[in-house]
Amino acid sequence: DQCQRKGLKIIAQFGDGFGKFGMGDVSALPIYMNHPALLGWSIADDANNGKNDIEIIRKRQEVVKSTKPDLQTFLSVYQNYEKGISLAPQEFLGTGDVISFEMYPIDSWGQAMGAFKKEEELLETERELDAFQAVNFKKFNKILVAIPQTFTWASYSKDKKARLLDADELRNLTYTGMINGAKGVLNYTFGQKGNVAKDIPNYKMTSTPNLWNEACAIAQEINRLKDVYLHGIRSKINLEKDNWLRLAVWKYNKKTYLIISNLHKTSSQNLNYNLLTSGKITNIFKQRNASVALKGGFLKGNIPAKQVQIYQID
Repeated sequence: DQCQRKGLKIIAQFGDGFGKFGMGDVSALPIYMNHPALLGWSIADDANNGKNDIEIIRKRQEVVKSTKPDLQTFLSVYQNYEKGISLAPQEFLGTGDVISFEMYPIDSWGQAMGAFKKEEELLETERELDAFQAVNFKKFNKILVAIPQTFTWASYSKDKKARLLDADELRNLTYTGMINGAKGVLNYTFGQKGNVAKDIPNYKMTSTPNLWNEACAIAQEINRLKDVYLHGIRSKINLEKDNWLRLAVWKYNKKTYLIISNLHKTSSQNLNYNLLTSGKITNIFKQRNASVALKGGFLKGNIPAKQVQIYQID
């Protein structure tokens, strides 16, 4: 009711509470199914964590669709590296209507996520999402929502300390989702009692101004181009093998839009790609760095470490 008064919509998630992995209960659906604030219903959180039965999730999907056919169902998955857990996120593509992919690589804990070298965190996250979407587009074409990390795993580390991701990493992770065809972004964060920094004894996203301000700025960027992302024709360009750069192109309303991302965390990367098009290239967001030119059909420039650049070609 409070969300309705504030103009907010909810993806409802019910369960036994955090840590018990019972989230996705559908028994309360008849109570709330006609509430004006209801946008969707979550049928599983961390669906492939090894504690969820995929048949139960399918049954929840059936219950929601038989009760309120036009209500979209939602579940979250991630690339699971924990020993003894074999379910890949792709196995859950046949369940919900909207599939969200969790991208939590920065200073990760244990082997759950981020089981790779620190300098390759952004690169491997993109590869995970790319592999997931390859299956999705081939067999299912489900709506993808990107869930970039906006927290630290401090509460799981031995010393209760871990590094928060920086603003560039947040922007990079978010646009990794957009490059791979995400139709929405859900910033997930939670309070932690572990000391993230001396001046942040209890973590809240708003208590870290750089991260909070960047999340707000990214939301404004994505909203400005939402029609392009939702209705444009996207092509992900394959650059050189093992290249740290990623490039995606959208065609919309007789214009071309580009997202260029450098997944290397410490080194700039040179771009030289024949886009086979001509026109005037414009940096859409003037407050952001721009280092790419379009010459004779070739995109050329040097992309700084972790940076994302967004252009329009007329």
